Amino acid sequence: MFNLKNLGQTTFRLILPAALCWSICLSPLAYSDSSKKTNNKTSASKATSKPNTSLECTPPRKGTILKNRSASKGNSSALNPNNRQCVSPKAQFAGKGIVFGNFCLENDAWNAHRSTWDWKQCIEVLKNDDDALIATWQYDWGDEDSLVEGFQEWEVKSFPGVVFGYNEGSPKNSCSDSGLPLSVKKLPKFKIDYKYSDTQSNRRKGDLDEWKGASTPTTGGDRNAIIRATFHPSCPVSGKPAPPEAFRLLVWLETGPERTPTGNPSTIDPFTDSLGQKFSVYTKITWANDAYIAFTAIDEKKAGSIVLNDFIQYVRRNHKKLELTPFKQDWCLGSIKFGTEIWWGEGSFTVEQFDITRLY
Repeated sequence: MFNLKNLGQTTFRLILPAALCWSICLSPLAYSDSSKKTNNKTSASKATSKPNTSLECTPPRKGTILKNRSASKGNSSALNPNNRQCVSPKAQFAGKGIVFGNFCLENDAWNAHRSTWDWKQCIEVLKNDDDALIATWQYDWGDEDSLVEGFQEWEVKSFPGVVFGYNEGSPKNSCSDSGLPLSVKKLPKFKIDYKYSDTQSNRRKGDLDEWKGASTPTTGGDRNAIIRATFHPSCPVSGKPAPPEAFRLLVWLETGPERTPTGNPSTIDPFTDSLGQKFSVYTKITWANDAYIAFTAIDEKKAGSIVLNDFIQYVRRNHKKLELTPFKQDWCLGSIKFGTEIWWGEGSFTVEQFDITRLY
């Protein structure tokens, strides 16, 4: 059973009003060829659906500050009581995703076929005691060894989370709503404020990690809490296939009891961001992947802030030392996602805050 009694109780405000609606919530690699005109309070966009036209947003004037809050008290009346979406072995990709405000909640059980457990994962948007909307998911991925033969324990099963950005089928993810997609050279300052809560059943069993000196098996499960920014070689063009992924940047706010990012920790000293927070740095050079970097918080907090640009600038300054591909100015930021990579276990996760402030 899922335990929901510890769901967070936080009030949110949404600057850009939008009703809760159903929509297909696809990966950051997929873009829509639709756009709309902006209002006077937000940026002007290239509002066109003509074939072979770039869908890159046009930033507003310098000094403009725009805020997006992950939920709104005002939108709670539009909540669909039947919006809960579940996926399982018989329906791995059944979830349509839920668009609320300028955000999209998705199941993303992309690697579930590697599990032999009778797994289940559900997403929904609920109201807290202050009548504001919160995004949450519940999951049961079974024991650590519930794997199809030939697959490994370190392989992620799913990545449920809340997406901010330009996604195909999301009518609220226009330039006026998120300012994305946008090339790196035009990016504003992205300040992200987050808060989350979680539960764990401790009914699922892990391995005896003897290599760590453990005397009893791990119980409960293993998952992280991360913010992911996905970059592409160019911004999408209407009437053409979506561009591939060029670079993946992850900020691990929390690690689980067992796993850190796949790859090797950098020999460079820990990175300190503009807020004074320290992060260890991981790359996948030994895995022949020079387009990936992960930062893990040394002081893990369930509520806090990061400035995405700090991490982008770090990669740009240190790509040679890290042996990474050069971070290019004409790359395009497609989306930002706050979610959990899950390996095994049973529990729930609630996004109490995912607020994005853009300073142009």
